[in-house]
Amino acid sequence: MKKQKTTKPAKTMSPEIYQLLIDGVKLFEAGEFKQAESVLIQILRQDKKHADANYILGIIASRLGQYDRAEKRLRKAIQLSPNASKIYNDLGLVLKQMGQLAKATESFQKAIELGPENGYAYNNLAFIYHDIGKLSEADQAYKKAIQCGTFPAFSNRLLHLNYLIDIEQTEVLEAHQDWDAYYQSNHPNKQKNYSSSKPTKRQIKVGYVSPDFNTHSVAYFFEPLLDCHDRSKFEVYCYYANTTIDETTLRFKEKADYWRSLSKLNDQQAADLIYKDGIDILVDLSGHTKGNRLGVFTHRPASIQMTWLGYPNTTGLTAIQYRLVDSVTDPESQVSHCSEQLIRLPNGFLCYRGNKNIAISPVLPSQKKDYFTFGSFNNLRKVNNQVIEAWSAILHSVPNSRLLIKSKEFEFIEVKQRLLKLFKAQGITSNRLMLIDRIESQEAHLKLYDEVDLALDTFPYNGTTTTCEALWMGVPTLTFLGDHHASRVSASILKHSGLSEFVADDLESYIKKARQLAENTEKLSALRPTFREIMLGSDLCDAQGFTDEVEKVFLQAIEKLV
Repeated sequence: MKKQKTTKPAKTMSPEIYQLLIDGVKLFEAGEFKQAESVLIQILRQDKKHADANYILGIIASRLGQYDRAEKRLRKAIQLSPNASKIYNDLGLVLKQMGQLAKATESFQKAIELGPENGYAYNNLAFIYHDIGKLSEADQAYKKAIQCGTFPAFSNRLLHLNYLIDIEQTEVLEAHQDWDAYYQSNHPNKQKNYSSSKPTKRQIKVGYVSPDFNTHSVAYFFEPLLDCHDRSKFEVYCYYANTTIDETTLRFKEKADYWRSLSKLNDQQAADLIYKDGIDILVDLSGHTKGNRLGVFTHRPASIQMTWLGYPNTTGLTAIQYRLVDSVTDPESQVSHCSEQLIRLPNGFLCYRGNKNIAISPVLPSQKKDYFTFGSFNNLRKVNNQVIEAWSAILHSVPNSRLLIKSKEFEFIEVKQRLLKLFKAQGITSNRLMLIDRIESQEAHLKLYDEVDLALDTFPYNGTTTTCEALWMGVPTLTFLGDHHASRVSASILKHSGLSEFVADDLESYIKKARQLAENTEKLSALRPTFREIMLGSDLCDAQGFTDEVEKVFLQAIEKLV
């Protein structure tokens, strides 16, 4: 695996400057940014044309969120060292943060021109291609990054595959299995002596591994299970693979029986820790999403290993035996494209806990305005050309309607312009679209649903948290049944909430049903104030019932051990 580093001091400089640079790099790598700045500025007082000092100061400014300063420092470093691929790559990251996607693209491309082996530049370029809708180009860039040995790009590409429309699930499975083969060939498995015996006369030790034990979508679904575990039968370990500490993190730390940080441990060290803790069942909560620690699982530190919740597909790992799903997301009649054995939870694979302190607006927005509002708060990456065609058809079928789309990606002007252009090509003018970017406050984010009459789901990658939040705020999400897990999650949520009427059979029915619901505002108005109570009385919000089913699965898995 190739890892991009900051710099290696050249020994041709004066001994004093060389030592200052060594000290500055050490402070930077220790996260002591202010102290590192002081040392590096001493270098520039003696040598204003010191490329490495300017470069590291640019990186520090970027880490501190001072992007204007970072850009100036990095451009100065480029003037002094014009053939440094790594500097162009980091400049591209800064420009992306500043919302200058076109310039960021140019910078990554320059990094690749100067360093064809710079896999990080390919990986970062792939992110931009995805954001601006160049999905094929994104896939090719990820492949190039992988060929360069940039291993994080492997999981990034696998996540990317979930957004694609015209891809066979057999191909998706093979790509995930390739990750497993690649990892194992580069990381010999030293953990082969784990115990496979049944725990007797003690609690079963369950370990959960995640980088998302913070204010994150995964936390909304994990906390009910954490709260309701039967501590007379189970001992709960949380293995946190992140450095972010917030109120949710502190709350989870209090609720777990044991809390372990994996952020400074490599995969082998983390596996050793888990093995030493004597974990019986180890559960991955992130799949191939950002910050995952699937590498830990390949070392098999626990006799039973499962994946659940954070990723809408297989992990591809031979070391993970089970995946928790349900009969809606993964019906038995449907061919499984998973490396794991599927365990179907009878009442749904999700349990949601909403914020009861945020009130629903009981009034349908269209009753206060002279138009009907459709809405989507999903990640804009899920809004592909086919989704835009379907939504445009819906808007055409309901003349007096608008579409509110909320996405943090609208901070980038290129992204917003691209979307408006795609809708215009379908005959939808900009005055029928309301594009809202990032809202920092969770309450303000949820209250925006007060402006939406009916939410429209994305496909083939459905919403999960967004579908639950919309329902929680009195707004039904219209979806349809796809042909694999990611395209059936909203259907699972709705069916296990007792709201199957908002699940269409196919895309044609989805478009037709949207028009019918828009024409029946009396029904939507009557239902709106009732949705939260319906949810609270359903399997989707039955934390204890859900936990009982999960624990039953755990006990059955233990019974299968020799």
